Amino acid sequence: MSSRNVHLSPSERRVAPKLAAILSDAAARIAGGAPVDATLDEARSAIAAAGYSPIEYLELRAEEDLALIQTLDRPGACSWLPGSARRG
Repeated sequence: MSSRNVHLSPSERRVAPKLAAILSDAAARIAGGAPVDATLDEARSAIAAAGYSPIEYLELRAEEDLALIQTLDRPGACSWLPGSARRG
């Protein structure tokens, strides 16, 4: 178990894999050419439906300078500040 997961309740541990799956799916879709804004909007909705709120942000950022990007035309990553989503 990761060091962060020891701080989760049993119910939070059960839903944590949903978050990882949602983020992985969004990243794969964007890498496959899906529109960034629409994909991240869908991911935000799925995260909220999984019981995480509030969602401060979910963005695609450039790897080299963390600039906000709308197309995956250079190395990037979905960014989410750890701890910014809390189970409601």
